[in-house]
This record gives sequence, structure tokens and C-alpha cells, in this order.
Amino acid sequence: MLEVSVEERLQEVLSSEKYRVRLNQMSVSGSRSLAVDFTDIITYDSELAKKLVMNPDDYLPALEKAALEQLKREDPQYAEEIEGVRVRLQKLPEDLTVSLRRLGAKNINKLVRVEGIVVRASPVRPLVVKAAFKCKSCEHIQYIFQTSMVMKMPGVCESCKRRGPFEFLQSESSFIDYQELRVQEKPEDLPPGQLPRWIDIRVYEELVDTARPGDTVIITGVV
Repeated sequence: MLEVSVEERLQEVLSSEKYRVRLNQMSVSGSRSLAVDFTDIITYDSELAKKLVMNPDDYLPALEKAALEQLKREDPQYAEEIEGVRVRLQKLPEDLTVSLRRLGAKNINKLVRVEGIVVRASPVRPLVVKAAFKCKSCEHIQYIFQTSMVMKMPGVCESCKRRGPFEFLQSESSFIDYQELRVQEKPEDLPPGQLPRWIDIRVYEELVDTARPGDTVIITGVV
């Protein structure tokens, strides 16, 4: 019941005119991402905003489900086509900024805001988000949504109930672009005599190729 309640409350935020416009623009640009201003969540429910910071693994999926439900109201055909919405949180308050030097174990699985300079950018690469597998016993094809960099395989065939073997079908799978960036402390944040600290991050879809080495960036993400 809690998760449903959270989704409904977050959907109230996304039902405002600002987000209805952004959701309707998604099909025009062919985007799967929705930018959400964190300040709007704070204004609506500050306690809910705190929970999102402390438990993003629980609350971000609820926010993305709420975004998809609102998209179904605005553009049901496009919602069915893309199957899911990736929410990009922005405009976190400055008091949630964590310096790269202080980023540590206490920040794991927390939502943070960091600032730095891009010092390295990888080539853009494909990442499978919906993988198709064919059972070699009965040739049934089933799909598994991927949530990490490690490929998740079927346990059993949906049709014949055998445990494989399975063949990955690249042509039937769905991919998005991703890129790895190395972000380093800014010179003005560097203590005298200290080497700069850095962190490697991944950016997806519309955010690839938006930052290049030498650019100063503000990043919102989960450690």
C-alpha cells in the first residue's frame, strides 16, 4: 500500500502543467527521459523529498512509474511504444552537494549532487535494456528487462519450462546509448599540496556527448 500511495503523490507533482508540457514533448523529440526539478518535490512534500534522497533505490522507481502513468494520460500511444520513462532529477539544493574528496561509504545508495571538471570521456556505447532470448529447445522468444551492466538471463523458458539453453537475439533486443565520464575536483576546491580526487560516472541517452574534457559539470545521481 505504501508504494501505491507514494506513486499517487508523485503523480500529483507530475500532473502540473509544467510536466504535462514536458511529457507531451517527449514523443516529439523521441525521448524516453523526463527532467524533474527536485525543488518541485520539496515544495509538494519535503518529507517525501528526504526519503527520495535517502532511499533512491526505492523511491526513484516509484517516481518513474508515476511518470509513465502520467504519460499514459497525455500520450497513451507513445507510452505503450517506449514502455518506460527514465526520470532525470535536476535542481537539487546546494546543501545536498558532496565534494568529491568527502564522497565515501556513507553516500552509497544515496542521491547526491557533485561538482567537478570532466577529464575523460569514453566513446558512446550501446547498452541493452530489453534483451530477447530464444529457447533452443522450443524456439520460444522471451524478453527480460535489464537493470544493470551484467546481462540477466532467463531462468526457465516461459513456454516449455526447460532451463535452456538460450540464445541472445541482438536484432530483437532494445538498446540505449551510454557513456562513461571521469569527473575530477576543480582546482579551486583542491587543498594545498593534495592530488585531485576523481569519480567515474555513467550517463545515458540524451546526456551522452553533452560534456567533454575540460567542461565544468554539476551532476545529480546515485552513488
